[in-house]
Amino acid sequence: MVPVGHRATLRLRRRGPCIGATLSPGGSCNVTVVFSPTITGPQSFDLLFLLELASGSTGIGANLSNATLLISGNGLAMGSVPGFSASPPTNVVFANQTVGTTSAAQTVTITNTGNAPMIFTLPTFATNSDYSLVDKCPLTPLALGVGMSCTVDITITPTHVGVDNGVLQFTTNASTAGQSLSLFGIGLAATTPVFASSPPSLTFPRSKSARHPPRKRLLSRIQAAVL
Repeated sequence: MVPVGHRATLRLRRRGPCIGATLSPGGSCNVTVVFSPTITGPQSFDLLFLLELASGSTGIGANLSNATLLISGNGLAMGSVPGFSASPPTNVVFANQTVGTTSAAQTVTITNTGNAPMIFTLPTFATNSDYSLVDKCPLTPLALGVGMSCTVDITITPTHVGVDNGVLQFTTNASTAGQSLSLFGIGLAATTPVFASSPPSLTFPRSKSARHPPRKRLLSRIQAAVL
């Protein structure tokens, strides 16, 4: 097997285990290709593999054809680097939320402040599963061009009473510090309705003939909550 057809911008390591190798059925080997762009902008290349039957081989291998692998890359100007910026920049604070209920979404805006495309993976929560992503940056692939922005919506569904903090972590190719956001929330106990009446009881005097007018009874519903 011999890979050919690459351009000057691609450098093929010709001493790899695949060069001139003979592969048995199910076998594999690795080819290393290095991309060294000479111009800026997106570029694509075809890497052609010349496949030959080993001496004496018969059967399905007789139908083998050459294989082509498409390789793409993006050339950047010297000194070009992406820049990560989030708004709000460090903290997202949620209103107190009843345990077992989901909050309104808080929106975080991510912006590429550098002069090269910023590539990043989907954000993840580093410390707390009570938070979730309602909306992810709607990009395919996850790349932000220079000056572009996208938004991430976050909600909290507390599972316990009290402080409920977390961390949202971004992984990008930017060297900018601060690619994580601290999330702050508090879980409240579920409210429980309590029934009460005033007065607590009614007593009518005994009478054989006259009907006494009904006494007013005030019913109230008191709702208690742990704050």
